[in-house]
Amino acid sequence: MKRIATYFLFWLITTPAALAQDLPEMVRVKGGTFKMGKENGSNINDAAPVRCVTVSDFYMSKTPVTVVQWKHYAEKTGKKMPAEPKWGWTDTHPMVSITWAEAVEYCDWLSEQAGRIVRLPTEAEWEYAAGPYQSPQELREAGWFQNDTLTSTRPVALKSPNFSGLYDMAGNVWEWCRDWYAWYPTNQTLNPVGSYTGNFRIIRGGSWYNFAEACGTYVRQKYLPSARFDYVGFRVASTE
Repeated sequence: MKRIATYFLFWLITTPAALAQDLPEMVRVKGGTFKMGKENGSNINDAAPVRCVTVSDFYMSKTPVTVVQWKHYAEKTGKKMPAEPKWGWTDTHPMVSITWAEAVEYCDWLSEQAGRIVRLPTEAEWEYAAGPYQSPQELREAGWFQNDTLTSTRPVALKSPNFSGLYDMAGNVWEWCRDWYAWYPTNQTLNPVGSYTGNFRIIRGGSWYNFAEACGTYVRQKYLPSARFDYVGFRVASTE
């Protein structure tokens, strides 16, 4: 996967230090051009055809949204927490059992707090920011997956960050993306947003429940937007 002039820097959505753990920390990802997808890729080749895609600068949360961040949101909005996973709620773990629509609602609320539009990342932004893993060892250093004999999520940011300064892009939890699931539209090469309609939404990244093969950065999965599983979470993005 070829990259052009990629770098990052950090900012917090909120300035008071006391709130830093309650709201996501964002990383700026410098835009560029990369080869998206993989020939003979996942899910009966639906990661093909490989195409050159360009994305503009954007921000992405340093980690998946955590339990403590979701609790803060629930407290401020009166939203009820979903049913606990079998391992319970641990503040430093990724938030799970959130539907696509609930993730969007969180983004809308966060937009109000930040004074800027916060949203789910597009599938192209997600794959670009994830970057390639050059070896099984590099993947193991960055991700949590079933090869580690896991039975639950793990605290975020325990393993190595990737080249963008992002944690847990491989494993731990699948992450909702903004896009509808469909074959890649070949006419979208600049900031692609995917299909405008569909029945399923995209998730990316693999999880604690999966083996390493499901954690490749090109791997795509589709879930109903109403799906709620203890291995699916999300992170947020912004173009401002």
